[in-house]
Amino acid sequence: MGHILHTGDEEAVQRYHHELQGNRLLSMVERWAFPTYNRDVGVSSDFSLPGSVLLRRTAEEFLADLWTENEAYLRYLLGTAIPFMLRHDSTFGLRAEQVARAVQRRMESTYDTTTRRVGGETVRRLLG
Repeated sequence: MGHILHTGDEEAVQRYHHELQGNRLLSMVERWAFPTYNRDVGVSSDFSLPGSVLLRRTAEEFLADLWTENEAYLRYLLGTAIPFMLRHDSTFGLRAEQVARAVQRRMESTYDTTTRRVGGETVRRLLG
């Protein structure tokens, strides 16, 4: 993620997303990373999460990152991270509708068709 944040390398986003599909351990770490980094849950040595997780702090962080990070990281958040997060908290910290509106507004400022498509898919997931 550091590489993507610093370089905006969109190919790295695609490679990482593809790698997640076939790597169970990496998928576990992906599901675990945001909730623990943002302190929505405590760190566990086995990368597990409780059955129910309310991602309040993660949603807050996402709303900030949506406007401050590069397009490649945005695409990672929309196409990879959020789908993983929604598996554990379909309300996205009780802010799914607010996040969906923010994503819609952010998509108005991007000209990249792939990011716009992924953003639309994310809005549909959030509004379920």
